[in-house]
Parts: sequence; structure tokens; C-alpha cells
Amino acid sequence: AAARTLLNVENGATADQTAAQLLAAIKTVDGAGSGLDADLLDGLSSSQFAKNYTFNIGSSGGSRRYVKLWTMTDTDDGVSGFLSMSGDYGDVDKATYQLTVGTRSGAISMDVFETSVDSVSDNFDFFYKDIGSSYEIWMLAADYNYNGQTAFVPISQFGGVTYNFDSITTTAP
Repeated sequence: AAARTLLNVENGATADQTAAQLLAAIKTVDGAGSGLDADLLDGLSSSQFAKNYTFNIGSSGGSRRYVKLWTMTDTDDGVSGFLSMSGDYGDVDKATYQLTVGTRSGAISMDVFETSVDSVSDNFDFFYKDIGSSYEIWMLAADYNYNGQTAFVPISQFGGVTYNFDSITTTAP
């Protein structure tokens, strides 16, 4: 009895509950104000973490492909991240860029830094299109003959950014 009191264990308690029974018991007290935050990581919800975006621009058969990467408003928005394109030889045939795009009071700044030295890197260009109170951020894949996977990994983002990786065309925007 003294040991139970010291350990704060109730009379008649046993160690025979299954994992499912323990989970069911915990669920009865989980929720706002419960002190449990199992759906959070360091107090942050999953929507507050950067996501990886993947898409395949396909083989252009020697023609140009335009990919709309994202749209952002013209006031205090920003995105920084890495864009990697794998060619038909995997990691030995890869282009990687760091893109940082920001807007403030109707102006836009765009920095592109090539982090790979592979020859396939020469086949890509990045630009923006002013569409009124927003900007579209585009990637041009010139003479891209690879069916490799393309991935964008945001490092940071703020403001109204909408990702559009499924917008692929052979016509210049």
C-alpha cells in the first residue's frame, strides 16, 4: 500500500491492459486543453512544415516545356527552396537549383543559384510573369529529353503562395 501511494498507483491496478485498451483510454482525455498534443511536433501542426513536391515534366522530344511552379501575390510573399531534375542517368545526370523569390509592395526579386555542375543544368531557365496583383513563377526546360522526376523542396515560405506544378505546356506563357 505504501509503495502504491508513493508511485501514485490506484488500488486494484493491474498491468494487463492491451495497447488498444490503453489507446482507447487516452483518447477519452485527448483534445484541446487536455495537455496531450500527439498530433503536434514541438507544438507545431503538420501544416506548418515544408512539404516536398514532385512532378514529371516528361520528355519534350527536343521541344521546350514550360512548367508553372507557383503563383504568389505581389505583397510580402516569399519562397526559397531547392529544385532538382533527374535525367535519364539518375543522380549522375542531375540539375539542381536554389530559387529564392520574394515580393514586396508590387515589386518582385528572383535569385537563382545553380548548385550542380552537370551539363543537363544548361537546359533550364526560370522567369516570372506579372498577372496583375500576382506573379507566376515559371521554369523553362529547353530541349529536355529526359523522363526524370523533378522535385521541389521548400526551405521557407510565407504569404499567399499557391503551388502549380501540374501546369505544363509547350506554349510560352
